[in-house]
Amino acid sequence: MDSEPSPAELKAIVESILFVADEPLEMGAIARSLGVSLQAIEEAMASLSEDCRQRGVRLQQTGSAVQMVTAPETAPYVERFLGLDEDHRLSHAALETLAIIAYK
Repeated sequence: MDSEPSPAELKAIVESILFVADEPLEMGAIARSLGVSLQAIEEAMASLSEDCRQRGVRLQQTGSAVQMVTAPETAPYVERFLGLDEDHRLSHAALETLAIIAYK
């Protein structure tokens, strides 16, 4: 960990951090904790976001905070896995929280 990680390594590190995070993380805080520039984090996030388009997870960014979330198109499958009844509708935020828990 003495040298700065390569772009591919940084992307993997950021993905790992987002995967274990319980809440959205500020990109600046990630950059500081890893000792890299904010620009390097933003580039890693953009690359990771592109990679995730073909997977069951997405990166959701609100301002400067980012979070790994499940893909919206997988919601029916996540609902079925969690045993949710269709006549008990959950808010999008509640469903997203449950999907994150199930994913972990």
